[in-house]
Amino acid sequence: KGKAETDIIVITASSRDPFESADFYQGVFANLNAKTLWLPLDSSLQRAIEFARCDQLEQIRQDNLLFDRARIYPQRAKRQLDYCLHPKKLLEAIKQADGIFFNGGDQSRTLAALVNSKQQPTEVLTLIEQQVKNGQLIVAGTSAGTAVQAGGKHLNRDVVMVTNGDPQFALSRGAFSTAAPSARCSETGTCPKTEIQRGDLTYVKGGGTGLFNLGLLDTHFSERDREVRLTVLATMTNNQFGYGVDETTALAVSFNSPFSTKMQVIGENGVFVIDVKDKQSSVVTGQKNYVSGISYYLNHGDTMQYDHKHNQLNVSFAKASALINEHHKANYKPAKNGVWRANVSKLCGSKEIINWQLFNATFALKGSNQSQFALNSKDQCSYANLPFVISM
Repeated sequence: KGKAETDIIVITASSRDPFESADFYQGVFANLNAKTLWLPLDSSLQRAIEFARCDQLEQIRQDNLLFDRARIYPQRAKRQLDYCLHPKKLLEAIKQADGIFFNGGDQSRTLAALVNSKQQPTEVLTLIEQQVKNGQLIVAGTSAGTAVQAGGKHLNRDVVMVTNGDPQFALSRGAFSTAAPSARCSETGTCPKTEIQRGDLTYVKGGGTGLFNLGLLDTHFSERDREVRLTVLATMTNNQFGYGVDETTALAVSFNSPFSTKMQVIGENGVFVIDVKDKQSSVVTGQKNYVSGISYYLNHGDTMQYDHKHNQLNVSFAKASALINEHHKANYKPAKNGVWRANVSKLCGSKEIINWQLFNATFALKGSNQSQFALNSKDQCSYANLPFVISM
């Protein structure tokens, strides 16, 4: 916006205690010489504004298990009360900002701060959407702050938001459209009497903010071997694409054209992508379960162009990368962390079947004539159009 300093709003609504997290995230951007503003927007503030209960804000915080915040953080509690009494200040702050950063934690908490009790977008979320669409605002997030951005519709299907799930349960038990079980419920004796187990894969059918609607979003990806959970969720919710962002990595998305969307990988690791358009898959508890699709893995500098008209992902590897094929096949050093990433990287370019077992499931990948592989200067393996099957 032509200002000498970048104004970045930090929203810590994903945290169990948004007040406690404020200093850390403000400090991160301060180290980058960015002018930051912590916006005390969380589910407590949203409910107080919606029901005109600002005089009961401390009690609402307690109802959300945030006790004694006004005593421990008097200045932050005072600021939150001021925004409650003058909610237009929230909108004015967003209009003045160049960027908004959402923190990590629990994406359901962030969503609760941006929608009303009927799960409809608040004025704040509507304004954020408009500012992004007009190219006046950049939205970023880490972990839950990324996952919450998935939503809206793609190919007339709801883009859902993942909320929980250990990969080892995904293929055997499937996915559930219900609230994620509390990690503390077994300790407090408050677990609901349902069939949902603590590690089950759960999602919000209506999705998150909808700022990213090209498919599912997942994070901490290769490091936590989440390929099976992403594929199962995409398969069961009829979402064609899923994007898994590794740690210390970002997927930068540009909505500059109504006909195509450009995505670029930035960071130390990569982004995993699945396409289950042509799947012939089943996820049926108690029977032989399997999911299949086409996989991609892109490293720093690699780009994807999504063609909206033809519903197609076009991949371009970074200029410094070298295309390799079967004739260049070698036993490369496997990537650190992530079983899938390691197994493919050590045989980068191979058209042989690559298989392994994990989570009581068998993973198998085999290159086709459409598969492409590339190695960058760090010997990181990028690839596109690599078919896979996961079965048990």
